[in-house]
Amino acid sequence: MSDLLLSPYGESGWLLIEEGIDPAREHEIESILAIANGYLGVRASIVEGVRFSHPSTFVAGIYVKDVGLELGPRLAVLPNWWHIEVTVEDRQLSLEAGRILQLSVIKCIATVYGVA
Repeated sequence: MSDLLLSPYGESGWLLIEEGIDPAREHEIESILAIANGYLGVRASIVEGVRFSHPSTFVAGIYVKDVGLELGPRLAVLPNWWHIEVTVEDRQLSLEAGRILQLSVIKCIATVYGVA
């Protein structure tokens, strides 16, 4: 992996890499690779949208009452704003239809720690 162009200083130790797709782990991967800055947070959902994905956006200070659980207010889940649809010859491409040849999700954590 040291030949990745995204790797700062040629060091793959700064990269979080998830290969392939596993519906059973998708919520976990979305959380681990989430992006946030203290004001706005976005789960790292599959941008093409799949039924086992849970895209969410959170903004600090925006809460909703959780009436059913009586746990008090919780962060509001805001709409997904980064959905992508790819269409070829009037057919929408989907990760759920067809065969996935390769899927890699790569996040550089050097920027999180101010290294890059």
